[in-house]
Amino acid sequence: PFPAAPSKTPPADTPLHRIVCIFPDICPRHAREQLRQVGLNPTRIEATDGTTPAEEQMISVAMSNLVEGGSYPKNEALVGMGSGGKVGMVGGLLVASKSRSYLHDYSSLSSFTPSDTYKDEVVERLMVAFCFLSKEGVKRHLTLSEGRYSLCYTRICDAIAGVDGFAFGTYGNKKKAAAAASAAATSLEDDPIAEEKAHKRLRAVRAGCALTSEEIGRLRIPAPSGFTATLRRSRRNYRPTDATDRVLLDEVRYSSDKLAERADVVATAAERQRIHDASEKAGTTLECQCCYGDYAIEEMVSCRNEGHLFCVDCLRRYAEERVFGVGDLGGGGGGKKSAEGDDNGTAATETNDLTCFHADGCSSTFPFSLLQKALPPKVMQKYDELQATRAMEIAGVEGLHRCPKCDFQALLSPSEMIFHCPVGSCRFESCKLCGEHSHIGLKCSEVEHQNETDGRKKVEEAMSAARIRTCPNSGCCTRFYKIEGCNKMACPSCKAFSCYICRALIPKNVGYQHFCQTPHCTHKTCRKCALYTDNKEDDVRATKEAGEKAAKEVEGE
Repeated sequence: PFPAAPSKTPPADTPLHRIVCIFPDICPRHAREQLRQVGLNPTRIEATDGTTPAEEQMISVAMSNLVEGGSYPKNEALVGMGSGGKVGMVGGLLVASKSRSYLHDYSSLSSFTPSDTYKDEVVERLMVAFCFLSKEGVKRHLTLSEGRYSLCYTRICDAIAGVDGFAFGTYGNKKKAAAAASAAATSLEDDPIAEEKAHKRLRAVRAGCALTSEEIGRLRIPAPSGFTATLRRSRRNYRPTDATDRVLLDEVRYSSDKLAERADVVATAAERQRIHDASEKAGTTLECQCCYGDYAIEEMVSCRNEGHLFCVDCLRRYAEERVFGVGDLGGGGGGKKSAEGDDNGTAATETNDLTCFHADGCSSTFPFSLLQKALPPKVMQKYDELQATRAMEIAGVEGLHRCPKCDFQALLSPSEMIFHCPVGSCRFESCKLCGEHSHIGLKCSEVEHQNETDGRKKVEEAMSAARIRTCPNSGCCTRFYKIEGCNKMACPSCKAFSCYICRALIPKNVGYQHFCQTPHCTHKTCRKCALYTDNKEDDVRATKEAGEKAAKEVEGE
């Protein structure tokens, strides 16, 4: 999934590997130096024969130093591996840098179907990521996350922070849980410094620090007596088998990257808040000439000619409106007339740059370097595309073709029939004539069109969703699926019983009587469900029925 080859991963079960598991984007050289500074023998940094108690203490001290230190040198091999965006901090403003692309959109359940290898390996990957959870605790959190690594990863991280659906352990009352989660999330968003502390705490816990009673409570899942989701002491010498599933490995990296990106955004906001507070305390704030709020000079951007000052937030909103809403950078079609002429007094000409939005009608532009610092990566990427498009239109270039997926434009020779989009996050290959996906060997009239593709996707999504069971108890609707055991399923949230075969609610006074009690029965005459069945066969039957039903709906549309 990675265009550029990353640096070699340290061997598993070594002190260096322990550091990289918790800080996936750290520069390996810096990690080695941290281990040497706490007294670890250089020959033991990549030793695979286990660690002594003294060495364990050194590893813990090195992790604590990294947590308390905040920022650290990043692994250069993980930068520039795609066209997605990552946010950093320069002078109190946002700076865009490139990050990698991935095999799937792991935030969507329909983006891929987990393989059997994925299901076998995902628990161990989560046990590596969260050394404070028991194996049974990982399995139960995974069930609540519909068997997906990234969803479970996010769920556990949010539990440590005390936000989202895990808010303060209110599992039983969904309305109360949602209200508490919303309040907690709003509180953190309003106080980026507090959220930055929450991210540092999460990193410390993953490095082996003891959980607080509140964190243990948020990680707790209702279960039979004797079950505990967390361990009294974090795992130290856990030796997992090497993961082989390509999608799972990609999803592990995706989850770590997204958490690191969020931490960077939070660090940016926290640093900006500290700058603002210091400027406000010193009485050096300036007024934004759009929203009229008071901001530190580091939080502001000025137009090139007149020096009108605007806060970063106002400039970002204005830029988003121009590039995503209106579709140009200054005014009708090609923008405004720029107020800037050359040194010889030549009249100003039409500009393709983002123009000033001061109330007096100023048409000056903004320095490109300031826009790069102030605008998020996606906005800056679209800004660049609009500039390139306008320049091509003015030049009247022949042979210019546009990617039907991301609107990127490039020149194609008359002999080229396939447009290979070079944008890292797109890479779409399209036919120059019809704009559909590349179909070498087929005529344009023989290609499946968008409405047909949508219908096929609807059927595929219905088949994928058929594996998931929804709690039939009204007011709950928790989604889950079976990993092993009998067909009498207990909802992870409300504990209501349901049948995995027919999906019906099983009353407590019925219990196992819902299932056939006759050995070797074929269930054709008893009309009851089997207590034990093959999971794979059940899923195949359910997906087939769901696919046929969805296909009929598509045909009727």
